[in-house]
Amino acid sequence: MLTPLFHSAASHPACDEPFVQPVNSRGALYLAVLITLPTMGSALTWAADTADGLGFLYGNNAGSYAYAISADGRVVTGYGDTASGYSTFRWTAAGGIIDLGSINNGESSYATAINSDGSVIVGQSGTQAFRWTQAGGMVGLGFLSSATNSEAIAVNADGSVVAGRVRNSNYTNVQAFRWTQADGMVGLGFLTGGNYSQANGISGDGSILVGSSNYASTNNFQAFRWTQTDGMVGLGFLSGGNSSGANAISSDGNVIVGSSNDASGNTQAMRWTQASGMVGLGYLTGGNYSEAYATSANGSVIVGFSNSGTSSGEAFRWTSSGGMASVADWLTAAGVSIAGFNQFSSASGVSADGNTVVGYGTNSSNRTEAFIARVGGTADSSGVVGLTDLQTSMGQTLAVSNQMEGLTTLTMNGAHHRPLTEMAVGNSRSCGWVSGDAGRYYRQANGYTGLAEVGACHDFEEHGVRVGLGVGSSVSDLKLENKGHSRVDGEYGLAEVDWQLPNLPLLASLLGTYGVWNADLRRGYAISGTAPSTGSTDITGYSLRARLDWQNAFHVGQVGFSPRLAYTIYRSEVDAYQEKGGSAPASFADQNHTGRELRGGLTGKYALSDKTTLLAHAEVAHRFDQRAANVVGNINALGIGIGVDIRGNKIAQNWVRVGAELDYRVNNSNLLNLSTFIASAGQDPDISAALSWKMAF
Repeated sequence: MLTPLFHSAASHPACDEPFVQPVNSRGALYLAVLITLPTMGSALTWAADTADGLGFLYGNNAGSYAYAISADGRVVTGYGDTASGYSTFRWTAAGGIIDLGSINNGESSYATAINSDGSVIVGQSGTQAFRWTQAGGMVGLGFLSSATNSEAIAVNADGSVVAGRVRNSNYTNVQAFRWTQADGMVGLGFLTGGNYSQANGISGDGSILVGSSNYASTNNFQAFRWTQTDGMVGLGFLSGGNSSGANAISSDGNVIVGSSNDASGNTQAMRWTQASGMVGLGYLTGGNYSEAYATSANGSVIVGFSNSGTSSGEAFRWTSSGGMASVADWLTAAGVSIAGFNQFSSASGVSADGNTVVGYGTNSSNRTEAFIARVGGTADSSGVVGLTDLQTSMGQTLAVSNQMEGLTTLTMNGAHHRPLTEMAVGNSRSCGWVSGDAGRYYRQANGYTGLAEVGACHDFEEHGVRVGLGVGSSVSDLKLENKGHSRVDGEYGLAEVDWQLPNLPLLASLLGTYGVWNADLRRGYAISGTAPSTGSTDITGYSLRARLDWQNAFHVGQVGFSPRLAYTIYRSEVDAYQEKGGSAPASFADQNHTGRELRGGLTGKYALSDKTTLLAHAEVAHRFDQRAANVVGNINALGIGIGVDIRGNKIAQNWVRVGAELDYRVNNSNLLNLSTFIASAGQDPDISAALSWKMAF
């Protein structure tokens, strides 16, 4: 027999029991997130929180699962784990992931469908079907008489019609329903002799519902089409068959797709029209099982799943002119590289024009991954992109803002890890310096950073003040995933004022920087042979550090110890830019971020000789901001506009750094300094070294 079908392509937890699985039990997606393209004509907009593409409701250890996307692609709904169960969420690029709660506090809820503009969401809360709107919140749709459980499964384009099923506690009576504001919940009945039915799909105007019902007091099911005029009408079976089910309906209501068994007992994808009745779509070569999941706007293109002689499960795309072909063959015939995927396992959605297919498969790393594939339009709009690959690639754009903050840190805590007054030379009131600093990242990134700097200073002895001005050039170069690359280089100026407090061993200093850098970014893709997307933009950065050193606060033997405290605020502003090349070039909005940091440290100083002094440093750093800058933009993925709003990477809040240093006084007017530091995972390079020459004149 055929198991009842559902409009949703993925299983999900119910509040008190699971949904019945689709016919193709192997087709229940292993994915936590399934993106399904709308069958309307608008462009898709999609964003991804972090294993998290859309984020979480309750922390990193919880899960979140997307179930439906609006026709314009701007709103996603699903559910997320909570401390007590599940809760429905609504996600937008502007607002992020928002908990919609439940009808009654404390009960679980989950969403199953969303209307075309994302203003209406339906699903189940506790044991009751719900309909959510921005104005009214989550409202229960009630039950039919004697039913104790209701579930909303589908909603029409404007959100005015909801369909699903109701049941009693022991499943002896399960019935499809249609709900409207005017009439409330109305049972659709059953096919003759049946006691189980459910609605899985609705036409765009809400006048036609499709689904499956058992019949003739048997456990077999038959696909049905329901209208207000004719009621529930069975669509029959393929020749020789006795069980069928409907999964979806075209937006105009003329084409219904699903599956039916045939005379041989095999289950076969089917397409039904008023004129032709139910027609089998066949199988992929060597197969004996197939099922249709979705159809284009006019029903001319159908996608789904079929086994074959070489695979237990493979995505197919069917057209009236070409018949059934695997998605892999369809792409290959169009000259599209599929090297990024070992297999396209199932196709669950298709665009209105039939040229874009989405589903899931096994990528070249043997991981189950959602995919989006397109053939048609310009050469740049054809191809296949894995959504996980695309998400990983887009995540590389977070590097630019992070690199800028790393360069600021290198200046503040590398070349200038000690105030200018601490590096006193000679008796002259004027001084100068030349410095070089280099760092290497291993843990939080893979690359290097460095700077070169020159400056001059002057003492105002009567006030105990030293003022210094300098200019420098700095660079950060990181290797990213999939052969991606990010390089930031530019110039900056700085000013420092040190004040030796009168009659106190306290040295107060204020250091500020301002600079302009250029960033060149190459975003790579996992798919072999796919050209990278490249872009270039400008960055402005400025920072200010206030610091207080207690000089030689105490001694242990001949070692003098000086504690210190520093507070730094820095700002990076990445200009908007447009990429070029690759399968998914993107445009990005400005990325602005303000960081705040507190450091406490201790320096031990020991005079080895008249010319040589050894120093040791230890410090603890704390970041007050928790995430780096967000990335907002729009990708052109295979001719489809995909909106992106990626939360900034989580920032290491606390880390430690230790270092060793040597001062060598060449003569009374010249001082050479060599320092090296090692840090735990944080904003500082994992390892760094600096060399400077201080002079009096």
